[in-house]
Amino acid sequence: MELESLLKKAEEMRGYPVSFESFVRFLGLLLQHRGADLWELIRRSDEYIRVMMGLFEALHNEGYVETDEEGKIFFSRKGEKLVEELGVKILDKGLSVDSGKYGLSLPPRFKEILDEMRRIYTEVIPKDNFDQAPLLPEASVYKALYVAQRGDLSGKSVVTVGDDDLLSLIFGMTGEPKRVLAVDIDEQVLGVISEYSRKMGLGVDVMQSDFRLDIPPEVCGKFDTFVTEPPDTVDGITLFVSRGVQFLKKEVGKVGYCGVSTTACPPLGIVQLGKNFAEMGLVVSAWLTKFSEYPPVRTELKHIEVPDFYDPFYPPSRVWYVSDLVRLKTTNSTKPLIKGIFKGNISDYDGDAKRYR
Repeated sequence: MELESLLKKAEEMRGYPVSFESFVRFLGLLLQHRGADLWELIRRSDEYIRVMMGLFEALHNEGYVETDEEGKIFFSRKGEKLVEELGVKILDKGLSVDSGKYGLSLPPRFKEILDEMRRIYTEVIPKDNFDQAPLLPEASVYKALYVAQRGDLSGKSVVTVGDDDLLSLIFGMTGEPKRVLAVDIDEQVLGVISEYSRKMGLGVDVMQSDFRLDIPPEVCGKFDTFVTEPPDTVDGITLFVSRGVQFLKKEVGKVGYCGVSTTACPPLGIVQLGKNFAEMGLVVSAWLTKFSEYPPVRTELKHIEVPDFYDPFYPPSRVWYVSDLVRLKTTNSTKPLIKGIFKGNISDYDGDAKRYR
């Protein structure tokens, strides 16, 4: 009965169901990483953030965990007893999220690009009304390297579907694509891209477009590869991938890359995305978990309040928010799921939490 009450309280904290399995996994994560703070636990887990926040707050309020003056989390005696009674084990002893980007190592040219991008990135000012949150420059350069090593850059026509990450400039700096187009709603982002493309002789083209209003027909069916890091909602991801499909040539084997965060998108939302990709006739050829890192301050927390007792440790100083990198390939039945004007809300995180329970 005590466990049922605890799970119910965890659910009430963020209004999202919390299963016993998620509860035990959370305890196992705490056991494995004793003395970690909340941000480190979120980074190392594949649980939905509302589940993580609800469990953390409920366990703290009921005296199972304690935090010290640095925000590090420890089991209380009551918590240690609970772990022992449940027989909780340490999870994934050999798993590390700090072992590099799937074995990728930056070649000298990409290291030079990274040095340049660290400076240019300071000129992009993220805007909440566009749900912007650029990746860390390191993450963007590693993503570009992966795209290149999969053969999806050299000699290709490449389009970035939204580009506050400035991937179009990175692609241009490699000298590999035959054409690069950056498409974004934000004039300031496009201005930065245009300025540096001109200064560095990269030949990157830009186009302003609100993806909710479709894309101009003259650029449809012109590209070999698209790359996007959309809002982490089902509608946002589906819309941006649909527009990416519209940009691609109508040939089998064209490729799209999409960022998906299992931290911000609920589990049933991830299931729905799989269905949407399948309905679009897209093959998921790779799903690289926790590939891309963001700066510590992320806009998602405006939708998930940090518990009052943890306010002194927000904003976090360490990287905690990451996204998976999904590689999609076209087939002879590929088509966009969303065509024409889209009237939904592509940044409705609360709506996703209600719809995909």
